Parts: sequence; structure tokens; C-alpha cells
Amino acid sequence: MAGMRRRLPVWAGRAVAVAAATGLALYLVRVGLDDADKLASVIGLFIALAGLATAGYGLAPFPSARARTGSPAGAAPG
Repeated sequence: MAGMRRRLPVWAGRAVAVAAATGLALYLVRVGLDDADKLASVIGLFIALAGLATAGYGLAPFPSARARTGSPAGAAPG
């Protein structure tokens, strides 16, 4: 039963990927490569900016639980 639950998201992911690839192919045929290239450049810019913001957030220093409480993590309050 658990194996079936794990397979469903995999198949759903594959279906979404195939649908996205099909949609992209149809879009490229419809508008042509020049316009599609321009749109891809703009989309790529926003994805890069989102990645940069995510990286900056990941590098930001956050106080640990130990620094907030003044005691080692997992130590019994005393």
C-alpha cells in the first residue's frame, strides 16, 4: 500500500513534465523561435533573480536555539 502512495506523485510528475514539454513544443511552432527566445530570456531573468534571492536568504545568519536560550540544545532546564 505504501508503495502505491509513492508511485502516484512520480506518475503525476511525469504527466506534468510531458504536458509541459508538449505545450512548449506547440508554443514554439505557433510563435516561432525568435519570439520564443525573447520570452525565454525574460522568464530566465526572473528565475535567476528568484534564485539569487533564495541564495541570499539561505546565507543570512540566523541565531541558533542555543544562542537564544543560553543553554546547550537539548539540555534540561534547570
